[in-house]
Amino acid sequence: MEAVDDRTLKVMLERPTPTFPAQLSDHEAAVLKRENVERWGVDWSSPNRSSNLPQDDRALPVGTGPFKLHQFDFDKQICVLSRNEHYYGRKAYLDGVEFVTDLIDLDWNTFLGNLNRAFERDELDMTLAHPSTLAKHREDPSSIEGEIEFIEFGAATHFLAFNSALPPYDDVRFRHALVAAADVDSRYGESAAGSLLWPEFIGYDEDISVLRYDPNRAQDELTASRYANDVATTELTYHGGPDPFQAEFDAITANWLETLGIEAQYEVSSQSTIEHIDQRGEREMIYKRHSPAYPAPLAVLSIFPHLFGAERQPEEYAEVARLLEIASSETDAARQLELYSNVERYLLEQALTLPLKWTTSGANAHLKPWVHGYTIPRYGGSRFHDVWFDDTAPERVLP
Repeated sequence: MEAVDDRTLKVMLERPTPTFPAQLSDHEAAVLKRENVERWGVDWSSPNRSSNLPQDDRALPVGTGPFKLHQFDFDKQICVLSRNEHYYGRKAYLDGVEFVTDLIDLDWNTFLGNLNRAFERDELDMTLAHPSTLAKHREDPSSIEGEIEFIEFGAATHFLAFNSALPPYDDVRFRHALVAAADVDSRYGESAAGSLLWPEFIGYDEDISVLRYDPNRAQDELTASRYANDVATTELTYHGGPDPFQAEFDAITANWLETLGIEAQYEVSSQSTIEHIDQRGEREMIYKRHSPAYPAPLAVLSIFPHLFGAERQPEEYAEVARLLEIASSETDAARQLELYSNVERYLLEQALTLPLKWTTSGANAHLKPWVHGYTIPRYGGSRFHDVWFDDTAPERVLP
């Protein structure tokens, strides 16, 4: 790591790391200004010095985003951003952003009420949508002022994984039958996961796809498996706690029963029971909703090797671990992404997992009619960089 000049930090990596830019946006990787730390020590960002903040910029935290910290006071709950004129990209449209914090209340309903009233008085340009506002919007969008925007952020892949160390999951043809018999597309529609990686992920390969719903293929795979003659006595069990996934699992098992004649049950179990089953290596299936921190293959694929425990790791999952180690050690960036694609392809071709759906988190933002361009980047970045006001906006002056 080298400080090339006052505005440039050079970091040399041991190997290609596609997630590095996203990791730099995390607060754990924030670059600190030496003058701040040397002057204030451990209190450089604490309330202990908030009432005596010097006026010069040297005492304020440093960032590289489109806005910089203009005013901040812990005691008075003041937080104001101003446009960073040294930003490396296109400058922000707004002069600044003021966070109105004196409306905060520990009671959530009171807090939302405070926001709603301030919004109606034109004191706020954007706020969280009040439940009553959402209800009016659903009934008649024209009955409210401004726009309701559902802002998506984050990404999660939901999947079911099979323990290939246990019969009948130890037969790849049997696993293929389970995957091909699950009508995921009909249940989840546009949210159905076609693979493990989201299309917007680094290294996404559109040629890699899960085995799609195909009842005839499922029956053929079952017939070709070692368990073709044991269908009448085969019963699969999923151990899990009380969870909304139970309804989804019931829909999948209905597909299995109708297409393959195989019964499966969701057994509601305590956490201690599940841990005991895990210790014995008898967990048949695991459902995961995985929200990776970064849009890169390793952030998703790395959870598979230890799903069923390191000590009783199934042979196929040990192979996943081996392939991941090869990929992560590769020093050529393009070749590394190819190797990660091989890992995803192996997981799907071996039917070790049944991808179910892709989901996002989100919030309803209530925007004034003059606010445009507001968004929340799915993985890091500024939500205010592209915001602009039209000519109907009231005049705002930064504190």
